Amino acid sequence: MSVLTYLRSLAVGGAVILMTACSSAPLTPGIFLDRPRPGDTAPVGPLRDINSEGYGLTRLSEAFKPRLYLDSVNYCSIAYGHLVWRHPCNGKEPESFRKGLTEPEGATLLVADMTLARKSLIQTLHDNSALNDNQFAALCDFVYNVGGDHFRTSTLRQVIDQARYAEVPEQMRRWIWAGGKQQGGLVTRRNREIALFFKGQAITAPRPRDHQLTPIDITQGEQ
Repeated sequence: MSVLTYLRSLAVGGAVILMTACSSAPLTPGIFLDRPRPGDTAPVGPLRDINSEGYGLTRLSEAFKPRLYLDSVNYCSIAYGHLVWRHPCNGKEPESFRKGLTEPEGATLLVADMTLARKSLIQTLHDNSALNDNQFAALCDFVYNVGGDHFRTSTLRQVIDQARYAEVPEQMRRWIWAGGKQQGGLVTRRNREIALFFKGQAITAPRPRDHQLTPIDITQGEQ
């Protein structure tokens, strides 16, 4: 079954988790807010694909909206968090967006959008081939959510590059704040990413520490 066939087979209107607990609109995925960097246009070779479990995770966390809407920072968006542009909708959006999208059309758009996360992850990690398909898919969802810039400078990226996978859960669970407060949707999303990263494996218990790891706001990144 292809990724698109899988996405289209999922029931529309099922349980969804919004990225913020206090807003009717999710945050713009961080990948759309990354700053252009030298080499971004350079070819990276064949892009590694994301498995169906990964797309399903992102689809569930982003939540499908068939009509144009304003996200939490008043950016015009549609479908699975697709950013139309960085200002409110003004009637000049593409006609297909103004008419509204079907869920299969939104799924197709999501696959295209996730190319940004795939490319960013491949460019950032020392060796993405060291990851299995579930680990790669979980990290693509994470990068799509928080942005490639924030992942690049994170402790999470360091522990993955050093194959310290036992520390992945505690590092992922730091990224649960947005707008200065903890968000229930982000807690759920991080737990789903961890479950996919360790699918078929035991999830390591947090190691004892002298101090608690500080939480990270996904709009700010790790300071």
